[in-house]
Amino acid sequence: MAREGRVTADPDNLRVSVLLEDGSIQNITKEKNFRRIDFKQYQINLDLTKFLTRKMAKKREREMSIAELKADIARRMKQNKDFNPQLVELHKKFALPFAALLLGFIGAPLGINTRASSRSAGFSLSILVIFLYYVLFRIGESLGELGKLPPILCLWMPNVLLAAAAGYLIYKTGHNSAIKWINWLVERTGQIAGWIRACLSR
Repeated sequence: MAREGRVTADPDNLRVSVLLEDGSIQNITKEKNFRRIDFKQYQINLDLTKFLTRKMAKKREREMSIAELKADIARRMKQNKDFNPQLVELHKKFALPFAALLLGFIGAPLGINTRASSRSAGFSLSILVIFLYYVLFRIGESLGELGKLPPILCLWMPNVLLAAAAGYLIYKTGHNSAIKWINWLVERTGQIAGWIRACLSR
């Protein structure tokens, strides 16, 4: 404990110094005796190099930045080590944000085509689309990490399917064409939603 203190950092050498003033050090010895040492000034020097190196070594792929993943992939390629998990994670950092954009393009025409139906049916249909994308994405992620297929194909194929579906829905909606399978899905999801509400109200 101390009345006041100052912290100074040396980022280049990864060192931190703590200067305490007018304080005391209190502890209990092995013999259960209390000991107190008073001081005017007390300086503590912390070497962070070993701590940070250990933490960085334990960093998982999903915690790495894009630059760190690229460096790790390059290092593993030189050492002839498996780099599929790192490559999969690198593509995920681009594929998932792009998927969010595509889901927005799908949601707009779905909302237009289902507004005449119940709101719960449109919501259920949206959940179904997200669930199907998630399943395809997880399967692709596993195949990419195992090296069964190229990671770029595994991670981006669900997005290609989403883009195709979004283009189809936007085209149909723009031309005021009826989308029969959406009407069929809306009816089925509406029935399921009604059945769930009936079960919950019992």
